[in-house]
Amino acid sequence: MGPVTRGGLQLLLGYAWLLAGTDKLLLGTFPRCLSRILCGTLRAGTIPGPVASLLRGVVLPNGAVFGVLVESAETLAGLGLMAGGLAVLVVPWIVRRLPARGTSAVMAISHAIVWLAMLAALGALGLGFTYYLLDGAPWQGFMPSIAFNGALDPGLLLALGSLVLLTEPVSAWLQRGPWARLSRRGLPPLALLAHPVRYAPAHARAQDGHPTQRRRTAHS
Repeated sequence: MGPVTRGGLQLLLGYAWLLAGTDKLLLGTFPRCLSRILCGTLRAGTIPGPVASLLRGVVLPNGAVFGVLVESAETLAGLGLMAGGLAVLVVPWIVRRLPARGTSAVMAISHAIVWLAMLAALGALGLGFTYYLLDGAPWQGFMPSIAFNGALDPGLLLALGSLVLLTEPVSAWLQRGPWARLSRRGLPPLALLAHPVRYAPAHARAQDGHPTQRRRTAHS
């Protein structure tokens, strides 16, 4: 996945979560209403048994606390994903126009932002899958009876999008870790995460001792 595709996906998912969380914050009554909403969902009887038991035993008695956690988590996940998307898209353009002295600081900051974005994607994966379970974990195969009601469950769709974002850092870690021989060769590392110097200009790569630059120097 190229940086433009990854950055665009992060911005799209981040904006979806930011809207969901900010709307709850602006409403102001979501934490107080959460228990009532969940009671109605439980009465429908579509939630899987273990999840329903967890909701009755843990979430409902502390609905206000979980309401604050949900609206905060959605907002932070949205901000983190959007920041990561902007870092992937904008930082390569910035570092090509900076002198050598300023490149290292920008790359370090962008590296931290991308890591935070991956944590946001992990949290968004959990949130999306939780909403899919609250929807009753509906079957996602072909169902002509719901032809006018959309396609994939929204929560599952957001969870799958976050899972796509997490595949490249996992593969990059496998390539560098003890299981490197088990991973497929040629998998692209995550931009700015596995090889943050990759997008630096030539003078920055030479300053940081990039392996490619060292090989070129040795051959010359």
